[in-house]
Amino acid sequence: MIYVNFKAQSGTPDTAEWHKWRQRGIGGSDAIIIAAAEGLVEPPSWVRHINALFFEKRGYDCFKVQTNEAMRRGTELEPIIRERFERRTGIPLMPSFGECEFNRRIRSSFDGVSFDDRITEIKGSEKCYQRALLQEIPEYYTPQLAHQFLVYHGHPDTWRPDLVGYFCAGHPELEDIATVTYNSGQLQFLARKLLAAEERFIDSLRKNVAPAGGPRFMEFIEKIEPLIRERLAAEELVLGSKQTLVQAMSEGQRVDGFQLKQVTPKPKTDWRAIIEEVGATEDEIDRYRSKPVLAFNCSRAKLLDVPLKDAIGMYHGQVKRLAEAETQLKPVQEEAKVLMSSLGLDQLVGPYFSVVTRRGTPAYKRWWTERGIDKSIIARHTTDEESESSTLEALPA
Repeated sequence: MIYVNFKAQSGTPDTAEWHKWRQRGIGGSDAIIIAAAEGLVEPPSWVRHINALFFEKRGYDCFKVQTNEAMRRGTELEPIIRERFERRTGIPLMPSFGECEFNRRIRSSFDGVSFDDRITEIKGSEKCYQRALLQEIPEYYTPQLAHQFLVYHGHPDTWRPDLVGYFCAGHPELEDIATVTYNSGQLQFLARKLLAAEERFIDSLRKNVAPAGGPRFMEFIEKIEPLIRERLAAEELVLGSKQTLVQAMSEGQRVDGFQLKQVTPKPKTDWRAIIEEVGATEDEIDRYRSKPVLAFNCSRAKLLDVPLKDAIGMYHGQVKRLAEAETQLKPVQEEAKVLMSSLGLDQLVGPYFSVVTRRGTPAYKRWWTERGIDKSIIARHTTDEESESSTLEALPA
């Protein structure tokens, strides 16, 4: 492995230098996306489409992954879990960064590597902790482990059979860890296939051709990306000004032309729990579903803090700007649906915009009536706790 040095105490330093290095190569979290696209593993819901990864690596800002709470918690817990691992096992670990000797675009940030070349991958989720207690590693994380072995130990055909790694998961509340030991033999077959898939992906980056959809998809993205960027920018400002106005009015300030409206959500029913209790099957529920809906989505940008003196004017101006941006995007919806169908894609890109086929919602009332389900079961899984939330409503001038 070719070592790379960063001034950081964690395996995932939040520095411009590290982000630039990561963006120019294929990392462990990227390996999960590539493996899923190749059908090597069944992906969890949070795994992005391979085209989203492609455009992120090509430098499209709207495809950059936004840090969420789970990611922040994982980063914060990593040094704590590493210290607990060291105390329990007596094995000192060093966060490391490196590139594969035979392909330097394949690289990895290691949570910890021992002095005798044992790699440790650290997770800070309760789900991973529970699986590790059973001496199980979630399948969708195996490409990440195989990728790390590729970077650190080289080509899978050269791996020694006694190479060992650790999958260590910590429970956020229990202050406990669980560790699973794995060896090179468990990853060797997957690593060969993953290496070929990653090299194909790197080649697509070099040729600037999207892995799914090819040149036609590239043309579509060049057309739609500026529209999406404008839509997100307008929405970000609308949300920021709205947030400021809501906060001001909740503190007793009067703002002409707006009112603060209290909304009480309707009671929610946990249909999944009811289905499990009465022993219904997915096939039975599917018979009550409405027709699938093909939907075009554009997700919300992060909130922006705006001074109160600017909020009212900005709110009116940016609402108009947002409406114009959405008008420009509207005709692209039909074009996206046609393109998706012609390319045989279930999902175009993510995370910011996609075309997906949503399953219809089951007609639960008809289902429970025809099946004769006792209403007490439904009542037991329905919450009637009232909660209030503040929303902003513009009044006519």
